[in-house]
Amino acid sequence: MRSLWDIIDEIREKPEAVRRRYMFVYVSVTMVLVVGIWFISVQESLRSVAVTDTVDDMKNQASRILPGSSGATSLSELLERGDRLDAVSEPAPTEDLFESELRAKNQGKSGEVKTMDETQ
Repeated sequence: MRSLWDIIDEIREKPEAVRRRYMFVYVSVTMVLVVGIWFISVQESLRSVAVTDTVDDMKNQASRILPGSSGATSLSELLERGDRLDAVSEPAPTEDLFESELRAKNQGKSGEVKTMDETQ
């Protein structure tokens, strides 16, 4: 059996018109394969979209999955009541970044970085 390199060398020795014919055949076959795979993937995408026919169906599906408005709290309600988003009832022992930046801004030092000489 001949190796791939032998076949390539044999094609290289043929006239240019024959080599172009080989090239067009190989490019056409490759293009048909790529377009075929693309066509199959588009069909699958359209089939999955067809499952959810209308916006109303999607809304109904979402209402079954998501909690109702009675169980959910909006962010504006949380801000009005001053509730925290985390599940921990006690505040974290470390200071929030926002609070430290706000304090630094009030002292006029917001965003400043000290060099080694300034810290000593």
